[in-house]
Amino acid sequence: FGMTEVHVVAKGFDKQVDAYDRARPEYPKEAIDFIARELTFDNHQKRKVLELGSGTGKFTRMLLPFLEAGHLESITAVEPSPQMREKFSQTVSSKIAILEGTGDRIPAEDSSVDVVVAAQAFHWFASLASLKEIHRVLKPNGQFLCIWNLLDDRTTWVARFRDLFERYESGSPQYRLGLWRKCFEEDQHQMFDELQEHHLHWVWPNRTRELLWQELLSKSYIAALSNQDREKVHQEVNDLFDEMKVFGDADHVDVPYNTDIVWTRVKK
Repeated sequence: FGMTEVHVVAKGFDKQVDAYDRARPEYPKEAIDFIARELTFDNHQKRKVLELGSGTGKFTRMLLPFLEAGHLESITAVEPSPQMREKFSQTVSSKIAILEGTGDRIPAEDSSVDVVVAAQAFHWFASLASLKEIHRVLKPNGQFLCIWNLLDDRTTWVARFRDLFERYESGSPQYRLGLWRKCFEEDQHQMFDELQEHHLHWVWPNRTRELLWQELLSKSYIAALSNQDREKVHQEVNDLFDEMKVFGDADHVDVPYNTDIVWTRVKK
């Protein structure tokens, strides 16, 4: 969601809000601890955090303990989808405001927040216009951090699984393609320092066939398919799982993920 218009494929999220909240992976504790250290969430700094593209609040909920412990002064969430905002309001503490907004129209004052975060989201609105807007709302020395989870395709069945569903991406600017980096290259370190990166590997245990399908349904480009095409994908997924004996004799499998954290500091 950039240029004040939400990407047509991203609108698929509106159709599967419950699947998104139920089946999308959480972020590993190790990643949250790393972020808290890197962004100095402590009761001396009392940072104000603004989250862009907060969705149903998957990441926001993991920041909530820092707010409750007094290590953050405030968290403000921004999300363009009314359906996502409604789910957020149902599942996240009333201590956190959820506002309508986009990457290039952030409902915040100039130099008003210490940290801007985007979880599983920045690839949708990565543009120079969004960077300018993030730069505007950050205080001097403020930080911008992005985090993404991605199925780890170093495992053979996961590579085949990803190949199967990534065919349906419809040219959308998915994180894995790296198109989101272009706006930082265009910035040429005028507004932000060089990107820093941290990568984690982890395993989500006890995932059932149905949960993996629900996670796939939560992807905007799968949710946007016709019922007929979605059923076709569902059958292809089941055939692949059977062919590769993904579950063996069990009804669950441990699924490998990578979590990528990218951050930078504002120049002001």
